[in-house]
Amino acid sequence: HIVDTTIVEYLGDGGDVVIPDKVTTIGDMAFSNRSDVTSVKFTKDITTIGAYAFENCTGLTGPFTPPNNLNHIGNYAFAGCTGITEFIFQNKLQSVGTNVFDGCTALQKSNCPDTMLTIPAYFFSGCSSLKEVEIGTDITAVGEYAFAGCSSMEKIVLVNKITTIGSFCFKDCSALVDITFPSSLYMIGDKVFNDTKWFEDAYAKALAAESDTDRYILVGQGTIIAYAPSQNGLLSIDLPDAAYSIAEGAFDDIVDRISEVQLSKKNSKLTYIGAGV
Repeated sequence: HIVDTTIVEYLGDGGDVVIPDKVTTIGDMAFSNRSDVTSVKFTKDITTIGAYAFENCTGLTGPFTPPNNLNHIGNYAFAGCTGITEFIFQNKLQSVGTNVFDGCTALQKSNCPDTMLTIPAYFFSGCSSLKEVEIGTDITAVGEYAFAGCSSMEKIVLVNKITTIGSFCFKDCSALVDITFPSSLYMIGDKVFNDTKWFEDAYAKALAAESDTDRYILVGQGTIIAYAPSQNGLLSIDLPDAAYSIAEGAFDDIVDRISEVQLSKKNSKLTYIGAGV
């Protein structure tokens, strides 16, 4: 069912679908729950894929080729497409919704092109097979839970313009051991890295440190994401000179033990304190 240049609802018999010429938009929920659709061939005219457009199209398997000129993709557009293994955007995507690949459990490889600027919340949430994601060099922020549940991902490179990462971004990413942090990063939400193997190793190292300064775990521009205390009882927090910011939740595990905090020092670089610290 086509209205003007928008597919409002797919009424076909499934199988291999060819989008007609002159169609520019796949409307909201147009193919939602059509598990009988096995492939989709787009024309160069398609610029928009609406919210929930291909949600739960479980018949789509293997690599999926999106439209070359796609510049908008809506919320949950491919959520629940459990057969898609690869999805590579062209560098034209500008307006991007949340939860686009939520629950795409077979997805192994994807990308976030420069033009996105931000990786939205829950973008790859639940993509338990995801191992490889190329993040464009102009990306500046990553939303909350963006990679939550990506339990197969072992490595990620956070590019040099990223300043912000939302809370629980890497929740349940238990295999993630290799993280490249940009020097631009300073706004970090609650427990962003706590479920990763990288954090487990970093915390163990901090806990064993002899110097109190080395008990702080700092990343990026100098953001404290945790502190590993050396003893029981009350604690005096004396921030290291290198600390530029404090992540949300950085002291949650020991907050009831803190008796003193030294913020103002001659050589202090502290500029930003996250919510609820």
